[in-house]
Amino acid sequence: MDFQQLGSHFLVTRKQLLETNLSDKKAQLLEVHREYARFVVPEQREVIRLIQEGRTIDARKLLIDKVSPNQVEALKHLDEITAYESESSKHAMDNARALFENTQRDLGLTTIFGSLISIIIGIIVSIRFTYYVRTLKKNKDDLEDIVIERTR
Repeated sequence: MDFQQLGSHFLVTRKQLLETNLSDKKAQLLEVHREYARFVVPEQREVIRLIQEGRTIDARKLLIDKVSPNQVEALKHLDEITAYESESSKHAMDNARALFENTQRDLGLTTIFGSLISIIIGIIVSIRFTYYVRTLKKNKDDLEDIVIERTR
């Protein structure tokens, strides 16, 4: 019963996985595993049937001669899927890390560039403001001189 329940759960999970947007390689690996499972599952069911009938020696022989080697082969294909998924995840993480580093660098450069522009604008505004203040002061002084001269 546990075997049936786990098998059903596995099939539902695989079906859900196939409904996602899989790469061709991943879909191909799942298909290869499915082909191996077609041979293994009936043999596993036969072992269960033999055990239920009390024919444990026949069940053990079938398990050792056929089921175990085929199950090992099917598990190898699951391991290939896992390895492929792990490699894909590593590649995605490497890409994300590179993107983060580029974004971090660009943000730093933008901050520096923005700061430099702000400093340059501040200097220009300060110079122009100082020029206008000096011009106003000079005009004021000139007017005072003119007023003093005319007053004399």
